[in-house]
Amino acid sequence: MIGNDNGQFKWGQSAFGMSSRNITVTQDGATQANYLNGELLDLFGNWQKSRINLDEKLTINEYVDQGTGETYHRLMINKSTLNKADKRKLVLCFDGTAGKFSGTQNTNVVKLVELLKKDDPSQQMIYYQVYL
Repeated sequence: MIGNDNGQFKWGQSAFGMSSRNITVTQDGATQANYLNGELLDLFGNWQKSRINLDEKLTINEYVDQGTGETYHRLMINKSTLNKADKRKLVLCFDGTAGKFSGTQNTNVVKLVELLKKDDPSQQMIYYQVYL
């Protein structure tokens, strides 16, 4: 969801954790906006200070656990800020082979799952179920 674009936080990317340090979340005293702050590596290997407004795309959701009755908070995507490019694909694959494969070859569903982009959950989520 947030990535490192040459030393600057950027929405629509992911995995900035491998090229960051001194990460904090702060709240602006005047606007009450929540910011992700940190230092990110640029393309030349230099550390750059960066800041991104989390409230641009995220909201805090409060919910009650039905089992314990305790109240929890979680970050969620603010649906009012989504545009068509921000939406993810959900791919559901159900392999109806009942676990019986022919020989040593994978089924067509297994081959399809192998081709799908699984490395970036901000773009696409995969669910694969066998033995139906």
